[in-house]
Amino acid sequence: MKRKGFIALIFLLLGSLAIDTSKHENTVILFVRWLMPDSSLLMAWDWSGKPKVLLSKKGPYWWAKWDPSGSKLAIVRGIRPYTQLLLAQWDEKSNNISSIDILHTGDSSGFFHYIDWDPTGNLLVAEWWFPADTDKALLVNDYVYFSDLLIINTKTKRTVKRFGKRLDIEYQPAWSPDGKHIAFISNMHSPDSLFLPIFDIFLWNWRDTAEPVQLTRHGKAYKTLAWSKDGKTLYYYSQGLPDGYGIRALNIETGEDKLVIPYAFAPSLSPTGKYIAYIDQRAFHHLGIDSFGLWVIDLESGKKVRLTKNRDLYPAWRPKKTTW
Repeated sequence: MKRKGFIALIFLLLGSLAIDTSKHENTVILFVRWLMPDSSLLMAWDWSGKPKVLLSKKGPYWWAKWDPSGSKLAIVRGIRPYTQLLLAQWDEKSNNISSIDILHTGDSSGFFHYIDWDPTGNLLVAEWWFPADTDKALLVNDYVYFSDLLIINTKTKRTVKRFGKRLDIEYQPAWSPDGKHIAFISNMHSPDSLFLPIFDIFLWNWRDTAEPVQLTRHGKAYKTLAWSKDGKTLYYYSQGLPDGYGIRALNIETGEDKLVIPYAFAPSLSPTGKYIAYIDQRAFHHLGIDSFGLWVIDLESGKKVRLTKNRDLYPAWRPKKTTW
């Protein structure tokens, strides 16, 4: 009897540490599932207990980002440098993609990669990778590349603005909730450091001609920026700092920068900003094996739940009104 009571207590304690997922209110988290090199699926977790495949052909799929209304998706797929930037419509009844339009197809002149929406849902900011005849650029498929940021009007399919220093890299853009700024990661202050990975976070007032403001100076910013709903905090993935690698929270006003989710990356905030969907690679990281899983954490209580156990990446939480 004592043993049964002890086991029951353990289960009770474990349950108290987990998030209650029974009231999911039809919220959807998209993510990418890698199967093998150059092969991936675009998946959706709708809290039914099993993720479903949205897109499987003509991959691999790299990113998917919701527009602010939750009715459209910007998707990047394909083998670099021939990636395609897609615009997909979301069907509310079937919880699935209903149609796809191709906005751009990469070629020898360059290709799109990571993307993010502005708050109006009319503009996209995207990484634009282009070849350069220099040994300072990033090697991609035996070619050297730099990257700029392009702002694209999704209705006209035209580029509205381009930002870049031509001899460095600007990537992983994230539009602020008020639409005034775009945060991004760059080596613009140390362009010769590409293979040393000295990258920091910058803040760009995209309507202004002023230089972007440098927010970090540790040189360890890596990727996947995400804004808090009030626009005061930037979540990002870093590695190489004394307190360990994982998702950090950078307070834009005070400069406070702290590790909040160890061994995790690719943060995506829930519609209320109370939860973060992320990828945890803790299980096999010490063996040099990438074995990722999709998790959700309650930022206030620290309670969390694991949703998948596959090699899943880059969650995108649908911005639909919900208690999540």
